[in-house]
Amino acid sequence: MIQIDVTMVPTIDSVENSLECHARFIDLQYREIFAFFQDCLDQNLILNLTDYVLEDEQSDITTYYSTTMENAQAFEQKFQDLAADFSMRKFWNQSGFETTTSIKEIDFNLVEDPTAPDAQVKVQVVDANHSEIWGIPFPYYS
Repeated sequence: MIQIDVTMVPTIDSVENSLECHARFIDLQYREIFAFFQDCLDQNLILNLTDYVLEDEQSDITTYYSTTMENAQAFEQKFQDLAADFSMRKFWNQSGFETTTSIKEIDFNLVEDPTAPDAQVKVQVVDANHSEIWGIPFPYYS
């Protein structure tokens, strides 16, 4: 199994790294974001499973999972593509965040162990039934 970590860091002082701040930007383009991730799922680039860690006030990490290195690399390219009409990197850059990605092989059985000391809550990347992205319903401010 492959783990893809996306680290986000604010690039301007007026942007804070918090759910409320992120939600303001996501609300403006949640349909495009949902479509982006749904397309990645339809192509089997990632699993519909993610977790999120707020490292500190300046950075957070969202983790995605893929079954093969080829799919993980394709997801990373799609995520980072600044030439595309829409990409997550382009979206976050316009919102005042820089994103970096890292990919590594993992033992997925250890990731899923809820008794592990550093276990994170896993949620679906997208949930069409509830209009959720990363376990959060959008629009957020309606």
